[in-house]
Amino acid sequence: MDTLSDELKKHLTHYMVPTAYLQLDEMPVTANGKTDIKRLPEPTVAEKNITPPQNDMQQRILDLTSEILGNRDFGIETELYAAGLTSLNSVGLCIRLSEAFGVNVQIRDLRENDTVEKLEQFIKELSDNNTEEFEILDEYAITKIQEGIFFETLSHPDSPVYNVPGLIKLDDSIVLSRLKAAITAAVNAHPLESRSIT
Repeated sequence: MDTLSDELKKHLTHYMVPTAYLQLDEMPVTANGKTDIKRLPEPTVAEKNITPPQNDMQQRILDLTSEILGNRDFGIETELYAAGLTSLNSVGLCIRLSEAFGVNVQIRDLRENDTVEKLEQFIKELSDNNTEEFEILDEYAITKIQEGIFFETLSHPDSPVYNVPGLIKLDDSIVLSRLKAAITAAVNAHPLESRSIT
């Protein structure tokens, strides 16, 4: 079955690869000839040895991950997508790991480092390379792409290609300070290059 899983991983995203397989002589069908989902037998997952954390960092990663997954039925060598990680809760895991270890963990990083053990090594490498400091300036030069868009807009001021106007009307019940705080929190929860807004 491991060979089948390895082959499926080449064609499917991680969360779509089944964690259990069951061979049937024939598929149960309804009177209309369609697969009868209700009559399909429940697959059983063979128990595997669960390797516990070997150090404090692995324990922290496992604890954070178990909170996101809602279970602790996995070890440091268990593939997290097989343990219940999905495209949705992986966002939450990225945020928790980034906050806990002061690094920027992205969704693609989870796909490439899909066990607690691999995440530990990945986060260590990020931390070691996260020593570069950048000067914060009052003004930044625009990129060539931004410059091109700027001149294109000046050349065709009536074109909506780069400027799509829109209007959002808020009624009097909206508390603007709370709306601003909510938008700021949402943006800061999904940082790009670890930059937040205020």
